[in-house]
Amino acid sequence: MEIVFGGLDTYADVYLNDRLILQADNMFRSWIADIKEYLKPGENNLRICFHSPVKVGLEKLEALDYKFPDPPNDLSEIGGLVDRKVSIFTRKAPYHFGWDWGPRLVTSGIWKEVTVRGWDMARIKNVFVQQAGVSEKKADLKVHLEIESTGSRTLELEGMVNGEKTIRATVSLEPGLNEISEPVTIADPDLWWPNGLGEQHLYDLKFTLRDGRKLISEAETRTGLRDIRVVREEDRAGESFFFRVNGQPVFMKGANYIPQDVFLPRVTPDKYAHIIRSAADANMNMLRVWGGGIYEKDIFYELCDEMGILVWQDFMFACAMYPGDETFLESVRQEAVDQVKRLRNHPCIALWCGNNENLSAWYNWGWKEQVTREQGEEVAGIIWNAYEEKFHHLLP
Repeated sequence: MEIVFGGLDTYADVYLNDRLILQADNMFRSWIADIKEYLKPGENNLRICFHSPVKVGLEKLEALDYKFPDPPNDLSEIGGLVDRKVSIFTRKAPYHFGWDWGPRLVTSGIWKEVTVRGWDMARIKNVFVQQAGVSEKKADLKVHLEIESTGSRTLELEGMVNGEKTIRATVSLEPGLNEISEPVTIADPDLWWPNGLGEQHLYDLKFTLRDGRKLISEAETRTGLRDIRVVREEDRAGESFFFRVNGQPVFMKGANYIPQDVFLPRVTPDKYAHIIRSAADANMNMLRVWGGGIYEKDIFYELCDEMGILVWQDFMFACAMYPGDETFLESVRQEAVDQVKRLRNHPCIALWCGNNENLSAWYNWGWKEQVTREQGEEVAGIIWNAYEEKFHHLLP
């Protein structure tokens, strides 16, 4: 039995029946705790204590013996902090600390669903539909399943695509996490196209684990079959940069998408539908999810799948240089794992981008020269190495 927090914003201690079960420190991660030993018959008490992101940020700022360049969109003056800018220390939506288009409202709270789930014997924990090769003639897929088992056992795995059986296998599981891969070939597939170029065909995939006739676990996902490539080839101007979808070069028409509200739970499904439908009606075929906001909720990507809106997906870093200590990097790694696994089956995902304007700021906004002049080459090297570790090594 476990409890799953889809999103806690941001520093939080979680107690069940007065027992500490987890401590959260990243708004962009899901948090899971085993609660079997803490539950009791009858009423149970769940208590979540949030800590001020500003106060925690100040502690981190004051513990440093050097200074990062001031992120210009951290409106610390409005927050009563004068020039003490703390947004970079917390894995939280950067725009909450202020931006040139919005207010500073440094929120805390539960911003995604909380669920309790139980399972026995084994469960399908994650499904990844890898599109090895897709054309009008056939789609070669490889389905990767993460299956967690409580012990050694043999079960029957069945996979269905749009209601038709495509996988039937006997799987031998060991205690812990098992990775199972099965090939699937679809002849004459209905391809997924961006808005304006064709239909947005979607395939429903369902997987079950059985012990004889007993259903042990099931998992479902939806995807669209398309071949998408970023084409970077030498040309007369230097190097190309465009998207080719299902063999066709596509001119991208779109917009930069920022969060619809400072208070994220106020964005209703109807508001999401209105925004994505408006983009499609305006003949857009791509939205860029901006790195100063959030990795959007599932409904955003589901609507983009259905309406043919490709997504250029930033990681959540914007207009700043960020720490590179082991604790921070591990938090970023876990964040990336959570988000990539959550979003990778969506056909709308066209590209993952490391950050928004961080590199430009370092080289073109005078940050490198300022740090070098005021604090020396060694500090400039520390800050740049932190950038390289995140964006040239960790996230790739």
